[in-house]
Amino acid sequence: MYYFTKEISSGVISELLKNPTRASFVRTQIRVYRVDENGGLALIPNQPFKTKREALRVLVIHSSVLNNHLDSSIVHKGLLIFSFQHSDDKSK
Repeated sequence: MYYFTKEISSGVISELLKNPTRASFVRTQIRVYRVDENGGLALIPNQPFKTKREALRVLVIHSSVLNNHLDSSIVHKGLLIFSFQHSDDKSK
C-alpha cells in the first residue's frame, strides 16, 4: 500500500473519511469461583472483579498465574478463573 511514500493521495483520504471506524471500549471482568470438595462453585466475592488488578490484589496471586489459568477450566488452589467481556459502546 503506502509503505514508502510520504504523502497519501486525496482519493485514499476521502475513502477513509467516508467510512470512519469507531473505537469501542471493551471491559473484561474476571469471575473467580471457589470449588468445594463436592464440585460446587461459589462466586468470589459474590460479584465479578471489575479489573485484573483488583482480582490480583484480592486473590494475592501473580499476574502470570492469573493469565495462565484464565478461561482454562483448570482448578488452581481450589479456584476457577473465567473472563467476561462487556462492551461499553456509547453510540447505542
